[in-house]
Amino acid sequence: MKNATSGRRGSILGNFLYSSLTTLLNVLVPLATYPYLARVLGPDNMGRLGVAGSFANYFIVAAGLGFATYGVRSIAAARRDRTDLNRRSTELFVIAAAADLLASIAYFAAILAVPRYREDFGLFALFGVTVVATPAAIDWYFRGIEEFRFIGLRNAAIQIAYVAALFAVVHRPEDTTAYAGLLAAVAVAGAAANLWTARRYASLETKGLRPRSHLAPMGVFALLSFAITAYTNLDFLFLGLVSPSREAGLYSISLRLVRMVTTVTATLSGVLLPRLSLLAGSDEEEFKRIIKTSASAILLFSLPAAAGVFAVSEDLALLFGGSLFSESATSLRILAAMIPVVACSNFLQMQFLIPRGRERALLVSFGVGLAVTGAAMALLVKPYGQIGAAWGMLAGEAAVLAAQAFLCGRAELRSVVDPRRLAGYVLGSVACGGGATLPRAFMDAGPARLATSVFAGCLLYSAFLFAVREPLAAELSGRILSRRGKGRA
Repeated sequence: MKNATSGRRGSILGNFLYSSLTTLLNVLVPLATYPYLARVLGPDNMGRLGVAGSFANYFIVAAGLGFATYGVRSIAAARRDRTDLNRRSTELFVIAAAADLLASIAYFAAILAVPRYREDFGLFALFGVTVVATPAAIDWYFRGIEEFRFIGLRNAAIQIAYVAALFAVVHRPEDTTAYAGLLAAVAVAGAAANLWTARRYASLETKGLRPRSHLAPMGVFALLSFAITAYTNLDFLFLGLVSPSREAGLYSISLRLVRMVTTVTATLSGVLLPRLSLLAGSDEEEFKRIIKTSASAILLFSLPAAAGVFAVSEDLALLFGGSLFSESATSLRILAAMIPVVACSNFLQMQFLIPRGRERALLVSFGVGLAVTGAAMALLVKPYGQIGAAWGMLAGEAAVLAAQAFLCGRAELRSVVDPRRLAGYVLGSVACGGGATLPRAFMDAGPARLATSVFAGCLLYSAFLFAVREPLAAELSGRILSRRGKGRA
């Protein structure tokens, strides 16, 4: 590695915009490609991909050892001291490499041990490449030094290449394996780009290294990451073991749509984590100001989004998956409720508990989620398939949020969430859902009805917010109008 640097501290707005580029691509690329994949590959093959990808996630997270949180916080704390940054980076790189190797060996041993996975060894083996490559991408390092510009531009280049390659190689149901190979190639490309670029920001140290000093504090984050993965992937684990592949395929459409929406709200939390970690305990007033604004923004978006997805679930399932996936609308209506639940849970995790060093409280909440999700999946998936998986996942996410809210305490929550504004967002969301439902009375299902429903829902929600003079909505619209005025001038 070459010259070390402590990283540039970009503005929160700049970091958010570059991170939003990644978020935008994570939404637009599936919108452009998933409908094509669903129609070409069909429910059975989409189910196979979902099961294999979900199983691989367990080992990807195991190799990650909580770097997504601990690595960001550790690198962020050292970025102002070049020597400390170089030493700490090297120590974490060594740990990451060792964990990646062990997780990869465990993954291939596991798929050979499970007969149902062994029958589809070729597909699972390609996902094994992502187990090796994804942790090696060290995204946590670039987030720690707040190099969101590099992350955003790198992701844009890789996603563009991915879309072009997908339409070139996937044409028939038999191309399922080729598609899995493409996902593996994307993971490898991301890891290679990151490792090459990291040479510009840090130098490898060979003396005075103490990698074992990170293991104890990292252990909590590793348990947190694995606990999250354990309960959030139980849906495909159960579907893959006790249900036909078709059920997993139908469910995959619903889950993909909901996760695209929740990804947007998660962006702000991820961008704010390094800054909040610095402010916690040193500038409590600024800390609370940031998270109070963030809480309002998350509720402002996630509640009407859930109402809208519920209202247009039939049209979304048909547009996104085609007629073979029309049954996905049922599980999509159930999973729509996850949008505000996951958004609020992510807010408490990334902007409240982790910056204050309350990782053990998080671990308790995820343990509750694992227990509730596991029990619900065991009872519901075999008899009800995708519908049972949807109810099980919603129950688990709701249990996590309830546990986190309890552990935060009523006084702390009231300091960042205004009950009156929350009530306003709920009422506005009802208006949004009602507006999105109206076109069903005079239009047939299809893209035109979906577009009309989205427009009507957004229009009614916006009108409600301005009628009640919602402060955040007024501030955002004022800034947009002000910038337009300056641009014309």
